[in-house]
Amino acid sequence: MTLNDKFQIPDNVAFRKVDKETVILDTDTSAYFSLNETGAAIWDSLTRGLSLAEARDELCGLFEVSGAAAEAEIGSLVEQLCKNKLLKKA
Repeated sequence: MTLNDKFQIPDNVAFRKVDKETVILDTDTSAYFSLNETGAAIWDSLTRGLSLAEARDELCGLFEVSGAAAEAEIGSLVEQLCKNKLLKKA
């Protein structure tokens, strides 16, 4: 994974924002996942077509975290989402 990578939502995934959280549903398996406020902000950035670097910069502005902390958080979440087939490289 590089900072220039962009991601997209597979066809079998639906999501809805609920307050400051996001709920993601895999319509093939009926499994659902809930993202907290930070995860929801990352999801929003990536599903709008931002690269990992752009998502990092946006996260730093929203939550006043360092670039390194934002990259670690984004990398961990993206890895989990891709592993569960909720997100894929564009």
